[in-house]
Formats: sequence, structure tokens, C-alpha cells
Amino acid sequence: KEVYSLEDLENYKDLLTAERYDQEIQKLNEQALAEIAVEKAKLTPNEKTIQEIEEKLARGIATATETVGQCPD
Repeated sequence: KEVYSLEDLENYKDLLTAERYDQEIQKLNEQALAEIAVEKAKLTPNEKTIQEIEEKLARGIATATETVGQCPD
């Protein structure tokens, strides 16, 4: 089965059915999520905590309590 890049899909979007385009985008999303999971698994517990807080800060939902004193010394 051929794997398309996002650039390929954009270039050939007019030639693909909407359903096929959506399927290929879904495959790329699943692949990206799998790659993220592999990288996240490599993080130490402290790095995971920092990443979670950074994500909350980026979304504007972290509290001051969360951002202070979370990582053990």
C-alpha cells in the first residue's frame, strides 16, 4: 500500500475523491500520533510532567499551583 505525504495529498487533492482524501489524511494523523507516542515514551517522569504543564499553559488552563513545585528535586 502506498503512503502519501501531506504535500502529495495537497498536490493531488483534485484527483482524489473526498472520501479517499479524508482516509489518507486520517492515515497521516494516525502515523503522526504513533510517532508522538514513541517519543513521549522516551521521556523521564520529570520530562513528562514538564510537557503536560507546558501543554496546559499553551491552552491557558494551567493553574499556578500546577506550575510550581511539581518536579521532585
